[in-house]
Amino acid sequence: MNSEEVSFFAAYKDHLVVVAWLLVVVGWFLNNSQSNLREKRKETRSEIDAICKKASELADSCREYYTKPVDPQNDVSESSKIAFEVYRIVSRVERLNGRVKRCDGSPFEKSVKCCGVFFEAITSDPFKSSTREKLAPDSDFILNIEESTHGLMDSLEDGFSLAFK
Repeated sequence: MNSEEVSFFAAYKDHLVVVAWLLVVVGWFLNNSQSNLREKRKETRSEIDAICKKASELADSCREYYTKPVDPQNDVSESSKIAFEVYRIVSRVERLNGRVKRCDGSPFEKSVKCCGVFFEAITSDPFKSSTREKLAPDSDFILNIEESTHGLMDSLEDGFSLAFK
């Protein structure tokens, strides 16, 4: 080392210690924010997977409900279970929409709209109706429920892609 280098370090040794501490603190903040983002991404992914699983199971329950012969006593219990699950799915999607926000809005706004279509497809007439009739497995009504379920699931996947691109 020449004398210029030694005099530079001697003159700025107190500042270099501060710079080192600043680098440590900035590194800690960056690491913490990346860890928080990764955890939020994992939690969101698991919530979407759980919602999609419940929606798929609910579509199966609806297919079973609408394709079996009408039984007034059993229908009340079964339709209540279906309605409860629909409300749970809708509330989970709304909660997800509120949890994942960006400066340009929530990436799950489309999912909330698809929830309305999903809700309408399942709970519209003849749901909980005393005049409900047994439907064919390939009826338009059941296909509409399945289509709305797929639409909801696709919108959740799209929202996840938008939120964490």
